[in-house]
Amino acid sequence: MSSQPGVKKTLELVESLRAALAEFAAAEEKLTHEFRIRISRERQRIEELSQEEANRVAKEIADAETAYESAKQAEDTRHNNRKARINRARAASKEQSLERIENRTGTRKYELQRMLMESERKRDADFAGAAADYQQFSADLANEVATLEGLEKKAHSSFRGYGKFRRLLRRAPETAKVNLEPDHKQLLGELRSALSKAGGELGRFRHIIVARLFSFLPVWLLVPLCATPVLLQHFQIGSLRQRDAIAITVCMAALILGLYFLGRFKGAILARSIAETLGKARRLYGACVEKVEVHYQKENERIQNEFTAGTEWIDGELKNALKEAGAQRGTFREAVDEKTVRITSRNERYHKAKLEDAEDKHRNRLAWLKQAADARKKAFEKDCTEREAKMLEEKENQWRKLEEDWQTRIGPIQYAIVAAQTAAQNLFPPWSEKILNDWRPQNSFQHVAKFADLEVDVTRLCDTVPKDPRLTLPGPQRFNLPLLLTYPEQGSILYETANTGRESVIGSLNDIILRLLATAPPGRLSFTVVDPVGLGQNFAGVMHLADYGEQLINSRIWTQPAQIEQRLGELNEHMEKVIQMYLRNEYETIVEYNQAAGNIAEKYQFLVIADFPTNFSEVAIKRLLSIVSSGARCGVYTLIHWDKRHAVPQDFVPDELKKTSVCLSAKGNEIILTGKSYPGTTLHLEAPPSAELATNFIHRVGQASVDSSRVEVPFEHVVPPDNQLWSEDTTAELRVPIGRTGATKLQYLAIGRGTRQHALIAGKTGSGKSTLFHVIITNLALWCSPEQVEFYLVDFKKGVEFKCYAAKGLPHAKVVAIESDREFGLSVLQRVDDELKRRGDLFRKLGAQDIAGYKRAGGTEPMPRCLLLIDEF
Repeated sequence: MSSQPGVKKTLELVESLRAALAEFAAAEEKLTHEFRIRISRERQRIEELSQEEANRVAKEIADAETAYESAKQAEDTRHNNRKARINRARAASKEQSLERIENRTGTRKYELQRMLMESERKRDADFAGAAADYQQFSADLANEVATLEGLEKKAHSSFRGYGKFRRLLRRAPETAKVNLEPDHKQLLGELRSALSKAGGELGRFRHIIVARLFSFLPVWLLVPLCATPVLLQHFQIGSLRQRDAIAITVCMAALILGLYFLGRFKGAILARSIAETLGKARRLYGACVEKVEVHYQKENERIQNEFTAGTEWIDGELKNALKEAGAQRGTFREAVDEKTVRITSRNERYHKAKLEDAEDKHRNRLAWLKQAADARKKAFEKDCTEREAKMLEEKENQWRKLEEDWQTRIGPIQYAIVAAQTAAQNLFPPWSEKILNDWRPQNSFQHVAKFADLEVDVTRLCDTVPKDPRLTLPGPQRFNLPLLLTYPEQGSILYETANTGRESVIGSLNDIILRLLATAPPGRLSFTVVDPVGLGQNFAGVMHLADYGEQLINSRIWTQPAQIEQRLGELNEHMEKVIQMYLRNEYETIVEYNQAAGNIAEKYQFLVIADFPTNFSEVAIKRLLSIVSSGARCGVYTLIHWDKRHAVPQDFVPDELKKTSVCLSAKGNEIILTGKSYPGTTLHLEAPPSAELATNFIHRVGQASVDSSRVEVPFEHVVPPDNQLWSEDTTAELRVPIGRTGATKLQYLAIGRGTRQHALIAGKTGSGKSTLFHVIITNLALWCSPEQVEFYLVDFKKGVEFKCYAAKGLPHAKVVAIESDREFGLSVLQRVDDELKRRGDLFRKLGAQDIAGYKRAGGTEPMPRCLLLIDEF
């Protein structure tokens, strides 16, 4: 609800200012006239008595002047003597100051030389320490590389029977992934860990008997052994028949190959890990060598840089000390000179003070002489003076009372004026390219729109105004008051024109639309524009909103009678829906409802009409009157231009159109508030920005409004509290909250009772069907235990939508089809059908019709609700 003053309150403010000015002007005139007459008589008498004493005082003043000149000559002599003593003291002070400077400079030079020697000793010690660390690290690294080479030899020996393992070992240093960011000491630690791991894994590999066998006896050497029976039969050695020899040969070959592949299978994982670990170790060794060299070089550079910086600092300090000594010599000379100047100045001031004292005494003497004359004069004018003081006191008391009344009356009025101007300036700065470029979408509707300024000339507002500065307005004599449409109480406006004023009114309507768009969040306003004469040209710039969302301007600008009648009917239906579904008896206006509804607030509807009543049928006019009468409560407001050159139906009552709107009419070249006129006031409609700026601004608003109609309700609004998890019972029905309806109520999905057994969710791609499925699944899983509900989830969208429930092991999910295969989906349906038959058998045994009857009949088996969800059906 708007906190800014509407047109009615603004006019009340002007009226209160006009009445206050007239009242205080009359009071000021009366008070000033009465006092002027009384004070004039008293002052004339005082002037006559004062003139008689003037001649007597003249002789006494001449004698006082002679005494004053003698006193000044004596003080000048004493001043010159003090000046000579000051000059002698100056020379002695300079000599002592220079001696102290030389002593301090020698001490500082000794300290800096001592610091230079200590810096050289520290540099040599740091170089020696860095070299020792480098040698120790190199020795440790040599020990580790010896271990690495031994492990690599063992690995080559162990993998001799398997070419694949040896290839892994050769490629490992190239493919190993190693983080080389840590320093050389951390990398050495990782190298030791890798060598330890490789040694352990190599030991486990050598314990694999089959793999070890082929490391000693390559598989190709066993081929002759396999072929032995065939060779024996071929050369007719022994008693083997040819068929038996071949069979034995095949069996032996199969056995050998089986053992070979068994060894490769058992050792594959260990061989890959050994190769990766040794490859990583080889990479770590190379990185250690590089990093320790870089570290050693950087450490030497750091030590040398620190020594150089320290030496440079000491040299700088020595130069500074010598420079400072030179500066101090000059400074002490200046200080002595300054002190001399101060003492000399003090002597001058003392001399001046003495002269001033003599002058004061002289002045006091003259004053005393004058006072004596005044005392004699006042003896005659005492009565007159007392009466004058009393009159002045009475006048001041009256003025204080008048001034207090002025502040009491004018202060609140001025505060209200400044507050209205400041708020309007902040919300509605003059249109400019910078203002439009700096515009950012609002977070909340300001419930106010400026349409004009009321210029007030205080000097013409009433016949007379106060002239005394104490009764002057705190602000300027000419100022502007913003005229605002405020929502919900005074948000509609009606312009009446005849032969003039139409162009400025159409411009004002466009300006109001832009002001509303500038002070409202994206998508919170919807405009229905009717332009039967201009065929949409009068609001052509606003039509750019349709490029970003039809709901922003209801698709188009309406011009034909049937279209106008239909659109007004839809607005009436919208008002009925708001009253019956949202406001009811809970909310007075749509503003209160929107404050409670938050992110599902209703839009504010604005009906913009140019050249009324052209193309308005009787039905359309009745519907318009209904909107004007009840629209404000429902968030529907009108911005109407009434061309009075066109006739209206005979039974049309203009007051019905005017009583809920701010009414303005064209009078010649001026626009005035209908029935509201004050002298010294002029109404100026606010002009819209240029077409180019307006179009750019409309595009920015449109871009900000893309997807603004999308409402997202946080999942937290429907989930159960922690103490109510798995608290729902699904025996009677399956009921789950899936969103919000209205300002405070929740929307439920309820199935499983009566005819509410199944649901079909349809919509375009991206409309939120799968999201709704997730809300149903997750919320049921929070409200109900697995004994109350179980899910059969089938997804024909590549299986990606429900995969998360399988991956995380949702306890309620009996089946999660993560394949989009048709046969798999059919098998899930067969599983559900089998469960249906099983439950039918259980129910028949107990004579039950449903789950509730089954439990009442003594059924002991858990009977959760089965919910089959098919996405991308």
